[in-house]
Amino acid sequence: MFPLIAQLAALTVFGQQPDPPGRVKEGQAVNEAYLFAHMIHSDYGRLYYSVSLDGLHWFQLNGGNRVLEDYRGHPDICLGHDKRYYLVGNQNDASTDINIWVSGDLINWTRHSTYAPDLKQTPDYQSALPRIGAPKLFFDQISSQYVMSWHTPH
Repeated sequence: MFPLIAQLAALTVFGQQPDPPGRVKEGQAVNEAYLFAHMIHSDYGRLYYSVSLDGLHWFQLNGGNRVLEDYRGHPDICLGHDKRYYLVGNQNDASTDINIWVSGDLINWTRHSTYAPDLKQTPDYQSALPRIGAPKLFFDQISSQYVMSWHTPH
């Protein structure tokens, strides 16, 4: 039994990867990091940023404060056709609209547009409830088209 406990203790001490994937070595990168747009449990549906140099250790930005007061949703950001960033969200899961913001620097956001999908026009889905949840946006460079998804109950 003792050798097993010693092995488990050794794994605990040395369980951290010595050189995690994505780790930036000292002096290699300037102003490069992983940005995580997220919400927090105590302020669900609001936009916060955290940053990491290695993808394992994260630090909240903006003093732990919201990034954009008007934002509601499950944060999702994509780089668009014009090299600006697009953020999608909605007021809540009962909302029928998808709100879109745009930014050139990920700091200053302006309201870009509102999209209201017509769920009743979706083939084989005429009984859909008019609710939009957790919209996501992706720009496909090859086709130069945006793909937007969301969930909805029926």
